[in-house]
Amino acid sequence: MSDNGYFEMRTGRKFLFQRWSPIQTNDDKKLKKSTEKFISSTLQSITSCCSNIERIAFITNEWDNVGIQQFVEYLINEVKQELEIRKINWRILFIFNDKQIDFYKEFYQVFIRLQTDRDGFAQFSCPISSKFKLFIILLFSFYFTAIQITLSTPLSINLTKYENEIKTYVKKNLIEDKILTNELDLKQWDQYTINAFYKYCLSKSVLPKIDLITNLQIQLIGSISDVEKSIEKYKLMIEILKQKSSLKIPPPITPRTSTRGKNNRPNPIDNNGYNIYFSFCQHDQVICNHITACLIGEGYSVYQTPSNTSLSQSLIDKSNVILISFSENYSKNIHSMLELNYAKSIGKKLIPFVIREDTEESSWLSSLTVTELFYDLFDTEIDIEFKDDFELEYDQLLSTLVSFNHFPYQ
Repeated sequence: MSDNGYFEMRTGRKFLFQRWSPIQTNDDKKLKKSTEKFISSTLQSITSCCSNIERIAFITNEWDNVGIQQFVEYLINEVKQELEIRKINWRILFIFNDKQIDFYKEFYQVFIRLQTDRDGFAQFSCPISSKFKLFIILLFSFYFTAIQITLSTPLSINLTKYENEIKTYVKKNLIEDKILTNELDLKQWDQYTINAFYKYCLSKSVLPKIDLITNLQIQLIGSISDVEKSIEKYKLMIEILKQKSSLKIPPPITPRTSTRGKNNRPNPIDNNGYNIYFSFCQHDQVICNHITACLIGEGYSVYQTPSNTSLSQSLIDKSNVILISFSENYSKNIHSMLELNYAKSIGKKLIPFVIREDTEESSWLSSLTVTELFYDLFDTEIDIEFKDDFELEYDQLLSTLVSFNHFPYQ
């Protein structure tokens, strides 16, 4: 509730704070005027403060207290009108948290109700005759994976042609059929690698087909976003396999998913110390235990040190790399910061990552704080994050680790 202001992080993210709350009134004119003034002044401030803006996100945490249906219509209509007047190709996002389901549904219904034949989340048209035109509108909801398709056409029209149009559109814009090849001789993939990749693809509703005999290729069919994730997973596995092949490292004894909560391979250790000194706070212990179990399954020796333990300089001295699960809690813990500062003082290689938890209404502010703290301590942006896809995110971490080929695995 402070004054209006503009703030830009060193990482490039931009925040505009505009003091406003929707007035709770039965006077529609006052509500409409207040909403129009807020949108107009906000977009004008963005135009003045920033250049080359493509996406604008509005945080809606306080807006659902108004309780007036017209408010949403006023808001959306004013945004649409401002975009038309300014002739700027901006993408406007409204962000809802998990406690705003009813408010989101109201937005969704208003979007549907206000749509015209020029609007739509995804739309194309096919000429039928000089008098009729078929408009196909695809409406998406993040609560469901289904797609609703509405066809408006005279009964005498044969829809076969337009069904084919829909299939072509969906295949081109929503469903991806990708073939991966020539990145590595796939014959080097062992059964463990094949099983791990198959399992990941199927968990993302992507259909994989691996040809190891004729064409040495992988075909992936699924939604565009999930296929892209599967491709990223594939590239990470390729990179990890290349590194391990050069070091002649054996594959993990057990699939990593079976290491959840337990260590299936003994934690190897010799007089030279551990491969990894893993520093984290107790708040993140569950997922960090999972990461540790997976790393041990890969053949690493790992020393875990939650933030309630005292500094062990000798173990840090003997470790090859310091793995850090960074968070706001970590930065406030004296033991954690002692470990971090000592490791930095002796020039140890640091691999920090962040675990994201979007459980609070102010998670965007918490994320901002963590990002700034991370940048201050490590002089770099966050490269590895654990958010909602452990298998992919773990491979990103593992790819970074295996790049340090001086590790003693045996």
